[in-house]
Amino acid sequence: MAINFPNSPTLNEEFQSGNTTWKWNGTVWLKIAETDIPEVELRTSNPYTLILSDAEKYLRFSDTSQFDVTVPAESTSNFTTGSIITIEQRNTGRVKVLPASGVTLNYYGGQYTAGQYAIVQIIKVGTDTWTLIGGTAL
Repeated sequence: MAINFPNSPTLNEEFQSGNTTWKWNGTVWLKIAETDIPEVELRTSNPYTLILSDAEKYLRFSDTSQFDVTVPAESTSNFTTGSIITIEQRNTGRVKVLPASGVTLNYYGGQYTAGQYAIVQIIKVGTDTWTLIGGTAL
């Protein structure tokens, strides 16, 4: 995504684009800060397969029946190792995190959210390998 910096900046002028702050040093714009505030998005399409743009987002899943969320294989969506996706069960329907064929999903306690407003995170820890943490249940 192209950044539209001001045309005639003054020395030490700061400019914000998205979650990144830039500062003009008289010659170039330097990145001085980046906040890690995730985008919050509601998902209502059930079932749902994660997509690359979901990385580093806070996803709220809302349904009154079980909501199936699939973690895709690298051949479909090649997330960067270390990518984190936060999932909230917004309604009464539990969220079940499912691995696609060829994907390993490590978890302790279960693949489901524990109840309404429970939050889990999935973290890509290796090639086609993810770990599910947080408010999980059987």
